[in-house]
Amino acid sequence: MAELEQAHHAVEVFLIPKILESMMSLRLTMQQVKILSILVVEPATGSIRQLADLTGVSLATMSGIVQRLEDHEMVERVTDPEDQRVRRVVATALGRQTIRKLISSNRELEYAQLEHLAIEDLAALVQGVRAVAQTLNAAD
Repeated sequence: MAELEQAHHAVEVFLIPKILESMMSLRLTMQQVKILSILVVEPATGSIRQLADLTGVSLATMSGIVQRLEDHEMVERVTDPEDQRVRRVVATALGRQTIRKLISSNRELEYAQLEHLAIEDLAALVQGVRAVAQTLNAAD
């Protein structure tokens, strides 16, 4: 386990600056990324009140965050089909694409380096990842 932790740390030292570079290019604050991520993952959590409650900020603060995301065309406010008085905040195609790009850029960075592995090392890695996936699925 100690060897695995050391190896994982070495990978993080390589990847973290590149991941942060990707995040910094977004021109969004961390709060905006967080709210946009919530809307992409949990689209039903779309009222200003729900988002404020979920993140522990005031309604006024959440309104400002949503407004700035709207200004960036990452979200839009739509009428709730079940209650015309309620406005829902939903991620736009650009908002969903932005979060997907942020997540996939991390994966691309990792996988880009894997093609340089010897086939035996790559096979061992695949076997290890499969074992981890099976363990996680069994625990679920």
